[in-house]
Amino acid sequence: MKAIEIKIDEMWNNYNFSGFSIESIQFFEDYPQTNNRDEEWDWWRSKSGTEKEGDYWTMLKPEFTDLLSDIAETIHSVDSGIEMKIEENLGEPINRRGPLPHCWGAIHTKNRDKRIDVQFFINLAGVGMRVGIFIGSHDKSPKSWNRYYTGLFENKSLVFEELKKLENLGYKFISTNHGHYIRKSEGQIISPESPDAMLDFAYSNQEFDVLKIIDNSKLNSKELIKEVLMSFVQTRRIYEMLQLSNYSPKSRNLIFLDD
Repeated sequence: MKAIEIKIDEMWNNYNFSGFSIESIQFFEDYPQTNNRDEEWDWWRSKSGTEKEGDYWTMLKPEFTDLLSDIAETIHSVDSGIEMKIEENLGEPINRRGPLPHCWGAIHTKNRDKRIDVQFFINLAGVGMRVGIFIGSHDKSPKSWNRYYTGLFENKSLVFEELKKLENLGYKFISTNHGHYIRKSEGQIISPESPDAMLDFAYSNQEFDVLKIIDNSKLNSKELIKEVLMSFVQTRRIYEMLQLSNYSPKSRNLIFLDD
């Protein structure tokens, strides 16, 4: 048994998440596909309610918060270097563009802005739940992307080798934008044939995800906690390869492994 499975067994009865409601699972099903901001705001008002009595506040946010908190607590039991403040880990439902067509949660380094950190993420969207790792450029600190891309370049052969293993487990190398989300598309997917092709994809998009999609049929059960955590175990090597130079695998062993 892997160490993470032991941790899950130890903490199982203390988890708050019991599965997503049908309202949360279907939350983004009717997000407008017209790329019209007025329609997107109308959609949000129907989901939010005038006094925060809508499905976002009463269903999706508390359920997603429970899942994210349970995941963070479990990982924190073996890695005290991750951020535990839920307000730092849970993405806002609205950004400067408007209402978002997905709900995002990030497990990232303590006291580091999640937008410029390598992160494990949980992302509920119209296509289902997306889980894996993400890194990308952000206006907050453009130089951070350059440092992470340098790490990708320096470790390109090792990262490529690990990516190919993950593809065999159902993971995909993806870049996703707003248009993909509203069309309920998985995103721009590539199965690179070489380390350089992988680098070119990351450079041209200024971001990338290594993720798998968990089907909606699995989202209404507490067992989802196990599936998400095992995804984090499977993607851990790429996560560590992309860390900045001050990251210490010895002091911040994300998940104890016995393989």
